[in-house]
Amino acid sequence: MSGLSAAQRRVVEQVERLTTSSIAPLAARYDGEGTNPVESWRVLWREGFLGAAIPKAYGGLGLDMPTYAAVIRTIARGCANTAMTVHMHSTVMRFLEALGTEAQKRKYFAEVVRDGTLFGSWGSEPAVSLSRTFLMETTVRRHPDGWVVDGVKHFCTMALGAGYYLIWCALDGEPDMAKGLLQVLVPASTPGVETDGKWNTLG
Repeated sequence: MSGLSAAQRRVVEQVERLTTSSIAPLAARYDGEGTNPVESWRVLWREGFLGAAIPKAYGGLGLDMPTYAAVIRTIARGCANTAMTVHMHSTVMRFLEALGTEAQKRKYFAEVVRDGTLFGSWGSEPAVSLSRTFLMETTVRRHPDGWVVDGVKHFCTMALGAGYYLIWCALDGEPDMAKGLLQVLVPASTPGVETDGKWNTLG
């Protein structure tokens, strides 16, 4: 923890205690079963760490990046699966902070802080990686009742554990991907959202 202030170190030490007592002992079981580390998520939620990337104004911890990085690294020493999924969830929180409306921030940040709701991400496609987003085939178009997303994604972090998915899409009919690449937040319970299969990988 070289370079961290005393206050930053206290946060990391708290996570280290949680990891040692409540997360690391479960890691082998979750890895062996190939299941989500649900109990570990709950431990971190109860102590506020699912809101690590959520600003304090919305009830989160609002950790600065050095502290956040040290927290994720500490969790990873005990359970890489838990660390990876919490990091992806936190990445979606940062997207929401940067790009979301005030109403969206209040709604979704509150669900994380109050209920422990997790957020996953659908990016890559069967023939398109996130490094080639200009070729993305999943589209989103306006509908009288909102928006319609149409496409197939190849990999979703926390497909079976998240309450919402951040889905990368191309705006239907927009030829300029610089203007037409969108991120759409979709509830996992939305009709038409389906997951098929499970990859033997972290998260």
